[in-house]
Amino acid sequence: MANEKIELAKSSYRPEKMTYPAYVSLKLDGVPGVFLGNRLPLTRQGEDILSVAHIQNFIIQHMPKGVGIVGELYDPELKFKTISGQVRDKKQQHPNLTLNVFDLFVPDNLEATFEHRTEALRIILDDVAGGLGMHPNDLPIVRIPQVRVTSEDEALEAHDSIMSANPDAEGTVLASAVRTWEPAKRGWTLQKCKPEPTIDLEIIGFQEAVEKSTGNGLGRVGRLVAKLWRLGPDGTRSYQQIGVGPGRLTHREAKVLWVEYQAGRWKGGIAEIKYMKDDSYDALRQPTFQQWRTDKDEPDVIGEI
Repeated sequence: MANEKIELAKSSYRPEKMTYPAYVSLKLDGVPGVFLGNRLPLTRQGEDILSVAHIQNFIIQHMPKGVGIVGELYDPELKFKTISGQVRDKKQQHPNLTLNVFDLFVPDNLEATFEHRTEALRIILDDVAGGLGMHPNDLPIVRIPQVRVTSEDEALEAHDSIMSANPDAEGTVLASAVRTWEPAKRGWTLQKCKPEPTIDLEIIGFQEAVEKSTGNGLGRVGRLVAKLWRLGPDGTRSYQQIGVGPGRLTHREAKVLWVEYQAGRWKGGIAEIKYMKDDSYDALRQPTFQQWRTDKDEPDVIGEI
């Protein structure tokens, strides 16, 4: 997390913890990119992006110098998996991608509030589009629309309205107007709300968490191993094993489970797993543990649920 080049949003949606006023916007299912002048753009993890020279050249030619721009590299006609491959392509350009901007920052003035930054972004893009005789939405850089809210009730109402108009969207983002630019920080002033589905799966084992720098085991569960069952067109069932993130497992639970598993005392169980809906994935996208379903003896089967 310390290497992240953008601000991070809380995945738990708690609008009662937000500092108002705030802005609600659509969360696009793209790949975040950070652009700053003539430097190579970066992914959120700091990897060079080589496939969107058309966006970088546009920024160099038309945007103010010294202003960093952050947004989702996105194509509404493509699934996330394809977009991700295009963004990380080292050999080809992908001019179909646009940068849907959700923030900007000035390295020499990191105290500017989000409200000031987002208004500056609107003015800049409107001026650039006007100078080129274009509509702002036709630029390779576009601004993600925002709804200003002043309370928890207004935030929930704005979320519902946006999702009603975009039922297949990944979710929404709630951002405090007064937050400053702090990359890699995850606080309540930036939250995402994603209506993610869940499925109950049979957990058959675990993988140990390891220290990244040394590879040494940490003596606790790092991944859960699950069976993902499917119902075929001929009525037969088949399964594949998938890895599941620890999600809401507490540190203590993860240690106890690993000890029991190593000692051969783990007998299996059913767990509720949250994931992101994405039909381009053969298994489940970003599955994470939510809770044990001690009330169930049988897992869900895709095709039956």
